[in-house]
Amino acid sequence: MAFNPESPLNITYKQYSGDNAKTSVTADIQAYTIRVYATGASSWLNLINVGFRGTTANISLAVRESNANALAAGTYTSTITVRAELQEPDMLQPSTYTVGTYQVRLTVVNTVVLDVSPTTLNFQYDPSLAAPVEKLVRITSENNWDIVKSDSWITTTVNSGSNSASIYVGVDAAALATGIYQGTISVNDGTATKTVAVNLTVQAPATSTDYLYVNPQNLEFLSETNTVNNTVKSLDIDSSASFAVTSSQSWLQVDANSGVAGLTSIGVSVDSAALSAGSYFGELVFTAAGIVTSVYVSLRVVAFDVAGIVNNALYFAEDRNQLNVGSVTDNSFLVLDVLLSSVAETKVINKTQPYYRGIATAIIGVETPRFLKQFTPSNNLNSRITNHLQPLNIGINAYEKNFFTGVSAAVANYENLYFLKGRTPTVTDRACYIPQNITCTAQALIAISVISEDAPQQAFISGDISATIQGGEQDGKYLYTAWFNLAEYVLADKAEIVLNYNGKTVNVQIDNNYIERNTLAFENEWGEFEFFETKGFFTRTADVDRTETERTVGGLTKTIVLEADEDESFTLNTGYINTNAEVKWLSKILYAKQVFLWLDDDWLPVTMTTASLQVYQTRNYINSYNLQFKKAVK
Repeated sequence: MAFNPESPLNITYKQYSGDNAKTSVTADIQAYTIRVYATGASSWLNLINVGFRGTTANISLAVRESNANALAAGTYTSTITVRAELQEPDMLQPSTYTVGTYQVRLTVVNTVVLDVSPTTLNFQYDPSLAAPVEKLVRITSENNWDIVKSDSWITTTVNSGSNSASIYVGVDAAALATGIYQGTISVNDGTATKTVAVNLTVQAPATSTDYLYVNPQNLEFLSETNTVNNTVKSLDIDSSASFAVTSSQSWLQVDANSGVAGLTSIGVSVDSAALSAGSYFGELVFTAAGIVTSVYVSLRVVAFDVAGIVNNALYFAEDRNQLNVGSVTDNSFLVLDVLLSSVAETKVINKTQPYYRGIATAIIGVETPRFLKQFTPSNNLNSRITNHLQPLNIGINAYEKNFFTGVSAAVANYENLYFLKGRTPTVTDRACYIPQNITCTAQALIAISVISEDAPQQAFISGDISATIQGGEQDGKYLYTAWFNLAEYVLADKAEIVLNYNGKTVNVQIDNNYIERNTLAFENEWGEFEFFETKGFFTRTADVDRTETERTVGGLTKTIVLEADEDESFTLNTGYINTNAEVKWLSKILYAKQVFLWLDDDWLPVTMTTASLQVYQTRNYINSYNLQFKKAVK
């Protein structure tokens, strides 16, 4: 069946652009088609409408912006399968046929999100002195942007621009009366708006005998939560008359509320022990002989702690475990010396994380899949307890380093952080997808994988037969698997047994009604293998990929085979699957990084060519599938 445009469809999406790249794809379908539908779309792809007219199917699709905005820059592929239902005049029931598979490739391009720095500007104007110096504001963007000023006394060197740039913001205070003014400039680049607060203090006109000067005009404090900040910063005041000072915030304190004429100093401190983590702003207002001037104070309160991981604990790599460190030290960054140890290798890596708003965050354990190597399931199918993957052991020396001086200070040390692949199991300590109840033959191979610090030494079979499987694995390996080979036991048709390993149970009903049984092994997200038994027909096809050339001999053209590569493909029918839970279990094979087929008394590595499984159709789970594979190694 022909698609238009041809597969693959290439879409470029720029994050936060608002362009969801709507488009349509058509495909040829058979006459007498009564329904067309599509499955398998990735989360970033929205199938808006799937329909048909005559012998042409139409698929309308668009990028789902909320999901695409969360993707990292790169290329992503989604394969959708288009199917249709056909009912010719002589057919009693409609039949389903596959129109074809179609690839959509999404190229995600990062967007430079609008930002401005700084976000607060403070000015003071003394009519007897020159106008305040303009201040620099940096704008980061990739779009055209416009500036809107809230008040006419605010000035900017430009009112519009494009991409990243630096502008200067000033004040025209000559016509303003004595007092305090607050305004804003807003920068809008079409996708976002950022605001800069502009504060202006206009002093009373100075005379030859009246003046008030305070230096510096801005103070910054950095505090830890639940900790007294003993820092005292000094303000120098030069006044022609006695002065008074008031604070706008209860946490902002001065050691003197007034002073005499002349040159003097007062101390400024913050009472921040009871404040929660965050940013705070205050103002000290000085008055003398009708002159008003302000000092602006910013306070950043940081929870100074180390959190997220603990020693001698087990973690899962896909949980994105974080080490969070708070700091009240300016111009510093967090450094991690990380020791990674597995059975195969040991390596030391260095990570550096900047502090953002007083917090540095490092993701721990993302290297786990690379260090815990894949393995092939054993040819020994006997019932037993095994351990194939030992966790990655991580040690961390964390310290803080000053950017300018290079001086380091210890933060924390971690030992014996154990990491396994995958996410934390949804069922506690159960590292396999096999459902609670399954139906299989009396020759099935079943695996139950568990998470345990102490090695479970026994596995049990109860019900119509009783048996105990002895272990012997060492403690501290965490990921253990019990293999139950039912062929070792005498199980009649319709027999019911319970498999139990470390408290994790699987209820099994024996059904020996099958055409041909085969066993698939697929790697789950924790790196262990699960076994799925198929009970339908099995097709094995020999394929030859020939490389040919033509030669002319004696005036005749002859085709010569230069090379003939031998390959094989396989089709397995699952047979009838009894429960919805087993259907969901089967669907996990689509995500497996390794799949093996038990063939000729050996595990043959195969690649699944079935792109999707239609698990559910209105009110019904699909209970029989054709699974297609090709040999992975030629």
